[in-house]
Amino acid sequence: MADAEKSPVSNEKIALPSSSSNDISRGEIAYATPTAQEHRILTNKIDIKLTPILGLLYLICFLDRTNIANARIAGLTTGLNMPANGYNTALWVFYIPFVLAEVPSNMIMALPKIRPNLWLGGQCFILGKWFLYTQWYLRLSWLKQVSWQCVKG
Repeated sequence: MADAEKSPVSNEKIALPSSSSNDISRGEIAYATPTAQEHRILTNKIDIKLTPILGLLYLICFLDRTNIANARIAGLTTGLNMPANGYNTALWVFYIPFVLAEVPSNMIMALPKIRPNLWLGGQCFILGKWFLYTQWYLRLSWLKQVSWQCVKG
């Protein structure tokens, strides 16, 4: 009880107009505008919960994008017997489809009937099946592997 009294968020009930049933049926809903203090408290709660998660996702994305450079330093070109321009070819073959597919994917996730968890989960499932299906290409030359990666996306 004491916590409810100290809470800066108001628990006031809103009095709807007498014709509220008509207003609600037309899609009009009355709501109270939060005060500046309530807005700040809510914003701080959201920031405290989302910032660490988004920071971790940004770090993982950064590590993923820089991983190809680390692989080259660790001997990627010699291990795959790539020619001199093979590393650059592998980079542009990977990044062009990545950039071209990003915008349509975000547009699909913005559709109201397609939820992001289903879209991203479906992509992961299909990609996993695709990788299992295409294990036969492991013994092909590096150029065929790079071109096949471009087709897969």
